[in-house]
Amino acid sequence: MPDKSMKQECVQNVACNAVNCIYNDTNVKKCVAEKITVGGYDSTRKTDTFCATFTDRK
Repeated sequence: MPDKSMKQECVQNVACNAVNCIYNDTNVKKCVAEKITVGGYDSTRKTDTFCATFTDRK
């Protein structure tokens, strides 16, 4: 479980290549969501994580 005493920081200008996500500004390939959630609890490598904020444009 994450350490709640750790400092939380906001990451600005998150690059995004998920063109089918409603939060992707495809003109600049940046995420425009107010906040993002990275999924993959207990991940031990990058390939175990994913953007849980992704929402399909449909």
